[in-house]
Amino acid sequence: MAPSVQQQIIINSVLSTSFTAVSAGAGTGKTYTTVEVVVELLRQEKTTGDKFALITFTNKAATELRQRIQERLMELIQTTTNPSKRLWWLKQLELLQLSFVGTIHSFCRQILLKDGYRAGDNININHSPTMRMDAFELEQMAYEILDDCVTSEAFKVRDLLLSPDKLPWVDILDYQVVQSLVGALVILRGSGKSVVDFCETARRQDPERGLQDAFDPNLSVEDRQKQEQELKQRAKDNFDRRMFMIDLLLAVNKRYTQHKQQENMIDQEDLLLLTEKVLSMDSVLRDAVITQYPNLFVDEFQDTDNTQKMIIDALFSVGGQTYNEEGDVLHRILVVGDPKQSIYGFRGANVQLLQEFATQHGITLLALTESRRPTPELAAEFQRLFQSIDRRCFLGNATFSSDALDSARDMFDKPRIHQGAQNRPIYKQTLESDEHISQMINDINRLHNNGDGVPYEKMAVLVRSNRQVGQVMSHAFFEQNAQSDSQGTFWRKREILDTLNVLRWVEQGEIPTVVHIALRTFWFSMCVEEQQQLEAVQSIDVSRLPGNIHISEFIRKLRDISTHKSALHVLKELFECKTRQNNTEKIWDKLSLSQQQNLKHLYALANDIFMKGEALTLSEFMAWFEHKVMTEQEEQDASERYGLGVTKRIKVMTIHQAKGLEFPIVLMPFVERSLTGEQYHPTVLVDETIGIDFNFEKVRALDFTEHVDRLDRLRLEEELRILYVGVTRTEDQLYVYGQPRGLSNIGEPYWSWLDEFIAVGVG
Repeated sequence: MAPSVQQQIIINSVLSTSFTAVSAGAGTGKTYTTVEVVVELLRQEKTTGDKFALITFTNKAATELRQRIQERLMELIQTTTNPSKRLWWLKQLELLQLSFVGTIHSFCRQILLKDGYRAGDNININHSPTMRMDAFELEQMAYEILDDCVTSEAFKVRDLLLSPDKLPWVDILDYQVVQSLVGALVILRGSGKSVVDFCETARRQDPERGLQDAFDPNLSVEDRQKQEQELKQRAKDNFDRRMFMIDLLLAVNKRYTQHKQQENMIDQEDLLLLTEKVLSMDSVLRDAVITQYPNLFVDEFQDTDNTQKMIIDALFSVGGQTYNEEGDVLHRILVVGDPKQSIYGFRGANVQLLQEFATQHGITLLALTESRRPTPELAAEFQRLFQSIDRRCFLGNATFSSDALDSARDMFDKPRIHQGAQNRPIYKQTLESDEHISQMINDINRLHNNGDGVPYEKMAVLVRSNRQVGQVMSHAFFEQNAQSDSQGTFWRKREILDTLNVLRWVEQGEIPTVVHIALRTFWFSMCVEEQQQLEAVQSIDVSRLPGNIHISEFIRKLRDISTHKSALHVLKELFECKTRQNNTEKIWDKLSLSQQQNLKHLYALANDIFMKGEALTLSEFMAWFEHKVMTEQEEQDASERYGLGVTKRIKVMTIHQAKGLEFPIVLMPFVERSLTGEQYHPTVLVDETIGIDFNFEKVRALDFTEHVDRLDRLRLEEELRILYVGVTRTEDQLYVYGQPRGLSNIGEPYWSWLDEFIAVGVG
């Protein structure tokens, strides 16, 4: 298959210039284009197979890209009749093993491990650092800081957590404080920003910020004076508590930094920042990298953050030498992305970076719009939908409808999955919310049992959140006929991590941080009548917590078992845990089939290492267990071991997980979910102008909502991009399910994806 006209333009650009930027729509063959660029560079002998750095978003994508390049080179080896040319291709296939194909984090690690640590602060050049920080340890540090403050600053802790008026909606739970502190660290470090700088910006704010806008203009003079006094006192109290939160955040950040130095460890954010630093400082290292990899191709550039772009800029600076004296290109950078599919803003991704890269280097952003994925009928419906969204949500700007997808599917004679897909490419079902799953089941059975007999594996249910995945998978039909990977690898499944956290309590004893986390596992969450507050921070006696008496007794029982029996006996007893005191209902019976099978497999693994003599005690088993979770070693989950996830099943996943995939039939329930309202306000607000604010009634500034609203438009635009990604996974037919509430516009109460389908009249 020869490249299309659009693809050939991109290939020619990479051959002849140093910088090429491509906006590639869904299903337009960007991987094929990248492979053909590599092949053409080798065919014209402008480089060799060891001179590429191909950066992808996931390890899975990297594996696929390497395989496709290898397959393409094997095809050339087998079809070339010229012996010397065949020898050339054989050599390039061998040299390809020396090129880099992987994620940006792997690329940075390779740079640093090879030669870069000599420029790193407090990094031992002779030691390979751990690249991952476990979330449990980070939360544990935050709990420890809070516990320390109970001793040294008990009044501040009490004032922060408990309302003096005993108003339950004002009380803050200790775990909420910890989550907000960890969230602030993740946001700041993930975007390459200084925790200290943003904390100092927050300190410099006026304690009465937002006071003037908080007044009620309709009050009398006397009432206004009274309100002013109340608001000033509230603003002062909130500011004091906010500064205490800032103190806690700085303390956690300091302890985290010290911990990394003591353990000679860096995390993923350090990895990127340190790489950018050493490349900027060390010209010898920078020259060595670009000499080794003069051809740098970056995929999914719309999901790149500022730090990652800084690394590229450090390698290939603007104004640097790009051609030699003979006019040959010295290095080539190809970045490929689609701003319409930028859906990782919560991780710090910047949707503007693709266009900024093109502007920075004075080049035109090339387009790939010919998609081999949707049928012509479906592509036309998508165009109508997103033209309408541009008019309604972007005031006529061609955010989605520019570079619109054109169906090139008929060029490949790809058959339609069934006749109804051609007659009705988008099938909109408006119904009550509690009917979504039952209606989906009816539609799936109709598709599966009709004359065309659509196989289950040709269908996918895509939803917005992991909670909705669980909602779908809890139904018996989907548990029997569907597969979900939304909870990650085996060692990252909730049932595995929750079990680990309970065993930590058993092994480590009454450590408040360990107790707090164990109580929120599914093993005990149904037993706890109310969450712990200050008493739990001040005391390690868990029996004082309402509803927890039998939990502490149960833990003591497990601890007694562990003193003279193996981890197998502890696990077996844990699996017998009841839902509440004096009740015979077991937690186990409330788990899904796949969760039960995963826990059975954990038990089998424990039995295996026990029989080998590798872990005879609970402590030895925990050391093994912790290592597996920390390193995320590969282990089949229940869906793979027991045939729950074979290809003959419906896929159920979040839209984020589905990115890069395609399915003949896509079903999207719950599209009426409102995307506006205070429930979407962030727990932590990080802003260049105000520093950091926390979304607690008794902590946040008076103008917190104002700043959130200013940033909320960006969130809503990302929600529309998530919708775009979801619907464009479809090859033949899209089903959407929602409960109409009356037509709303973006930003209005109850606005949802369903409003956009209703507005354009599709389906």
